[in-house]
Amino acid sequence: MMKIVTAFTEEADLADEAIAQLTAQIKPEENLLSHSLGIVHCHPDFFEGDTLKEITGAFNFPLVGCVSGAISGTEELSGQGLSLTVLSSDEACFTTAHSGKITGENLDEEVAKLYAFLTRGQTEKPALLLLYTPFWMEVSPDHVLVSLGRQAENVPVFGSLGLSFKGGYPDSYPLYGGEPLTNGVVLAAVFTKEKPRFYSASFKYDRIMRLNDPVTATDGKILISIGGKTFREYMETNGLGTGENLPYFFYGPEGSEILRFCVTVTPDGSGVFAGEVPVNAAIGVCTWVSKEDVVETAAELISQVSGECGEMSGCLIYSCMARRILLGADKNVELQAIRKHIGDRVFTFAYCGGEMFPQFLENGKIINQLQNDTLIVCVFYG
Repeated sequence: MMKIVTAFTEEADLADEAIAQLTAQIKPEENLLSHSLGIVHCHPDFFEGDTLKEITGAFNFPLVGCVSGAISGTEELSGQGLSLTVLSSDEACFTTAHSGKITGENLDEEVAKLYAFLTRGQTEKPALLLLYTPFWMEVSPDHVLVSLGRQAENVPVFGSLGLSFKGGYPDSYPLYGGEPLTNGVVLAAVFTKEKPRFYSASFKYDRIMRLNDPVTATDGKILISIGGKTFREYMETNGLGTGENLPYFFYGPEGSEILRFCVTVTPDGSGVFAGEVPVNAAIGVCTWVSKEDVVETAAELISQVSGECGEMSGCLIYSCMARRILLGADKNVELQAIRKHIGDRVFTFAYCGGEMFPQFLENGKIINQLQNDTLIVCVFYG
């Protein structure tokens, strides 16, 4: 049996009050079982003082998570609060760890040590890995996922990049032990026989314009050229302006699909994306998106989840910051659509800087990828 309980507070400056509010909502003696894991999303104010440390010390289970630009509060989104989601079970068990500073030179070594620590003494692979990373780090989270895939083959990974809506996205960190990690990653392993289920949605596929030429040159997150032309030249030739502030699908081998958001275009005509861009990939451009698209895709996805997962214990729901930006002043409408269609089921909702999600291919292989512009769901069962 997996129980899930959630709690929320906005008391960033008053640790005792925050702990009292969270404890009153969680009701540990009534709701928690032998093994528990806390997943926390919060505003940076909670760790700039000692409040998050004190919250972490107040509970007898580990807390992992990341900064979030906005989370589901009692009724509306909160940009200043903290949400705590507790997974608890007598049968399942949880392990947690964080890396040191990750660089291009030590990436594989750090990831291997991290996974070995998480799985020590276990006879089975985890049913799920929860991964939280900084928004900005020396090594892209794409590479972390690839390295992790070599250690944890066919283990699904679900998680997010930290997100602070301050200019330039500072303080967009993962959290462990009540503190932020500026250039490391946080992992939690869930060992359970009840396998989680995963769902995702982006924008309408009838709005996707397939381009005729593949990506011909990249440098990490920078798309240099398509079909021999600079990114900007190619976009202008196809009537898409400079190409910035649009979602792009990149289609790779074995049916893989990555969604990326173009943040800006450099003076030399290259596109800068919120994640690695694969060379030689085919391209689809989502040519027009709006607030209505965000709400519609959220409603359809959560309706599907509710219809197929009636016996769920609860779920984690992460949405990309790009979707939040499209909502403008109507900041609550995606959350309202989720609440309407999920009913009385337990869930946590947070906006993030990028979504890490497993793709299940037809050959049975799992590819874990960093996505943009998506709404992702991880469903837990009792």
